[in-house]
Amino acid sequence: MAGLLSFQDKQVPERSVALVAFPGGSVVFARGRLLTEEIRENGYNAEDVGLLGVRDKWSDGPAAGLWVWEGQAEVVKSETQEGVEYDLEFNGQWRAPSNIEWAKIQRGQNPFPETPVTLRDRVSTAIMECTRFHNFEESDWRGLRDEVLEIIDEETKT
Repeated sequence: MAGLLSFQDKQVPERSVALVAFPGGSVVFARGRLLTEEIRENGYNAEDVGLLGVRDKWSDGPAAGLWVWEGQAEVVKSETQEGVEYDLEFNGQWRAPSNIEWAKIQRGQNPFPETPVTLRDRVSTAIMECTRFHNFEESDWRGLRDEVLEIIDEETKT
């Protein structure tokens, strides 16, 4: 399921997209839960959020204008001397907005409307977030997740 984080060491990538104005690198619109959370925490600058980097063909950003960054946001677990850390990585490419996106931009609309988040997505994410802060064993959180998702499936069959 797109956008749903797994409970594995390497998290399932989540599709993310942003409209960015250059020069300056200001994020105008964005889609993707992880990307929008990162913007809330670090501001609207593409470099501060992590969209510019050594993997991009433009480390300083594209030429002047409006550009779309499209790619994957991924939570990566790493073991350190202080314990377990979770880092957010963005891997993507820059492109020009499509004709449909341009039409929405010209009307002042978000060219990347969010898709509805399902109850399964919200519950899975909540369990994952909880386990990040409590050192649960893998079998504990997998069992909890599976039980909760089974209940949701049973309750929403009608």
